[in-house]
Amino acid sequence: MNKCMLLLTLLLPISFLYAQKLVDTGGRGYGQTSVNTAIFRTNSLVSHQNSQYIAFYDEERHSRVSLAKKNIGTKSDWEVIDLAGFTVDAWEPSFDTELWKEKQKLHIYVQRSSQGDGEKSTDLEPQPVYVLEVE
Repeated sequence: MNKCMLLLTLLLPISFLYAQKLVDTGGRGYGQTSVNTAIFRTNSLVSHQNSQYIAFYDEERHSRVSLAKKNIGTKSDWEVIDLAGFTVDAWEPSFDTELWKEKQKLHIYVQRSSQGDGEKSTDLEPQPVYVLEVE
């Protein structure tokens, strides 16, 4: 089960559809389970007002770009929605950090990518790059 989670930020509240539980992975990050854990960078977690946000892909969610929200200071589960209806496979999340710093607007860069078992490369034609503008 290939999972990759990286944290990003979001400005506006969203109607969330699905709850996830994230588990601590020994101080290096968090993952959905303790087996074959998806790690994301704890230093990229950004809070806005009373919430924290994370963008990720997960094979169990058909490898789509997803966004999760959790209220700070509560024991509530992460609430998750899919931002895009297409698969991104082994996408590495990134966003426009300067736009976020200057205007607190979240634009997520998305490009489908592929990775074989054991971090081996795979054959994949060049893929278009998209910008998801989260408002």
